[in-house]
Amino acid sequence: MACTKRHVVGSAFLLAQCLMCLAAVALAHAASDVVEAPAMSPLRGIAYGALPCTEQFCGGLHPPEDMLLNGYAKQWGPEGRDDLAMMADLGANAVRLYHSLGLDGNESHVGFLNHAQQVGLDVMPGFHTESANQPYHCPEYDCFETWKQATLKGFTQGFAQAGAW
Repeated sequence: MACTKRHVVGSAFLLAQCLMCLAAVALAHAASDVVEAPAMSPLRGIAYGALPCTEQFCGGLHPPEDMLLNGYAKQWGPEGRDDLAMMADLGANAVRLYHSLGLDGNESHVGFLNHAQQVGLDVMPGFHTESANQPYHCPEYDCFETWKQATLKGFTQGFAQAGAW
């Protein structure tokens, strides 16, 4: 089968997830000789992308798409409406996000990640896949290096703590 742009962009999410898994195994292996898998339970996840826009296209404004930023804490945190706790109260055990990795920002994601852990939610970060459409990020739609660098940067922004993620 020929690999088209649509296949590559559609596969970007799968590639990103593979990179996260490989990085986690590498981190765990570096910490010990034994890598144990956590106990499995049914996934009850919620996709979360509640940008604070009240009109189409945010009225021409361009707020950051990364919902893990502290600027959105009034939405997801306990000092606001506490969306994360509400998800957990509804029975969710995971939250899937968009644009958490791969943007140019350097802000920490620790506040969101810590609060998600506190209320019992696993976090499934999403990659900003728009770079797949930009040849300087993904030459000939080969995004491996772009996603790898985004993953490694994510570890410095809070996804890795104390040698684990």
